[in-house]
Amino acid sequence: MRSLQSIAAIIALLVAVAPNAQAQTNDAQAEEIRRALKVWIGQNVQGASAVYRVELDDRITVVPDGALYRVTLPAGRTVASDDGTLHFGAIEIDLTPMDNGWYDARWRLPESYRIEPTYGSGAMISIGGQSGQAVFAPDFQSIMSMDAELSAIEVADDDDQARLTIDRISVVSRTTEVSPGIYDAQSTSRLDNLRFAESNGRNSVELSDVEITAVSDNARMAELAEFQQRANALTMGIESSNDINQINTEIASFAELIESMPTLLAGVRVEVRHGPVSVVDFGDRFTMNEGRLSMTLDGLDEELSRFALTLGSDGVDISDPDIARLLPRETRFRLAVIDLPNSELVQLGIGTLRSMGTTDPAMAMLMASGGFQQALSGAGSTVEIGPIRIASDIASIDLEGELRPNAASPYGVTGEADMVATGLDTLIAEIQKTTGDQQAIQMLTLLQSLGAAAPDANGRSVRTYAFRIDSSGTVLLNGADIMPLIGGMQQ
Repeated sequence: MRSLQSIAAIIALLVAVAPNAQAQTNDAQAEEIRRALKVWIGQNVQGASAVYRVELDDRITVVPDGALYRVTLPAGRTVASDDGTLHFGAIEIDLTPMDNGWYDARWRLPESYRIEPTYGSGAMISIGGQSGQAVFAPDFQSIMSMDAELSAIEVADDDDQARLTIDRISVVSRTTEVSPGIYDAQSTSRLDNLRFAESNGRNSVELSDVEITAVSDNARMAELAEFQQRANALTMGIESSNDINQINTEIASFAELIESMPTLLAGVRVEVRHGPVSVVDFGDRFTMNEGRLSMTLDGLDEELSRFALTLGSDGVDISDPDIARLLPRETRFRLAVIDLPNSELVQLGIGTLRSMGTTDPAMAMLMASGGFQQALSGAGSTVEIGPIRIASDIASIDLEGELRPNAASPYGVTGEADMVATGLDTLIAEIQKTTGDQQAIQMLTLLQSLGAAAPDANGRSVRTYAFRIDSSGTVLLNGADIMPLIGGMQQ
């Protein structure tokens, strides 16, 4: 996936230097594209802070050919002193101006690559099939749509000790104009059927699929492009300078940049999901049917915004039957913060950046933490915990709660959380029989003793826990003050 994103960035740079579409291409514009690409590689790949160095075997060429430009990035190598060298062939790109000032781009990547690591044996990467097409908007310096795919990918080491194959990697993205200059965007990256195996047959990895979806709402494309360009320049200035005064100046400019910009987008969502995975390590097998991760941040163009993080997995298993009974087969986790005060938090961030120029950065961050808590308290921001679930074959824990700001509380919050634990007695007995972990047994025994007994569920014992934090700072469990217990555990 990263190779497709990298080539997209290169193509976006190529078309960014040509703001007006032309029916007929010309040599002057071709030379401008060539120079811009050379500068971009020097600044972004071979800059002062770059980890990798790119060495090309020949001159970059951009040739007008009727209605399109034919671009050739010559063969060369990417050198990383600590890791080794990646050798690659020439990359061919065709850029065709469109009537609306945008560009249609089509490219072809090298079909083979050579890896020469600093230590150990080398390897070859081969690509059996590929396609790549995108539409770019030079005025936004952005990809407006993309359809790219690599297939039949294989990595084989010289000693024939290991082999990795991937059936397909693809990227599809689309943008939709919802009002003049404002766009919604969605992209989906997918990997299908990854297989890795050592020749001894004792270690392997099989992954059926991974899919990453990213969505943004109401993005101001022109302002976003300006922000990214200026932010990149400031970041490069900070990373390449050893002069503390110059660094402080760049940081102050960063604060001014943020303050000068309108809200760049309304929200963003990222979802990652993978299908069945199997890992074999010297005969021991670990499997999982599905894993999920999602992050959402929306309401950025409103007075208050919301953030949520969710994680989950299903069908976790391991070849050792004794351990498998203790292993969580299913997990769920969710944490959300609602009613975040956008304006106050942005101003707090700007103030923190500015104070870094006159104060120790650690002190500036410490001061900001107090302001952050005050901003959340003033807005009544709420933390939602759960639903959280951890479940094995013999036991489970479910939890859900909420924390709210409260200036009268010593902790700055009040809240509640309710938890249900099922099968703790069985879990304790199983640990005693198998691992014998005394620390785990003591912790679970204490947890069981603190819970209120509830009706059995399918023959398993159930304990309930009602946690409360009141405005005086007292922590209650099922109505009893547990502050003395907490104090004793901290000693």
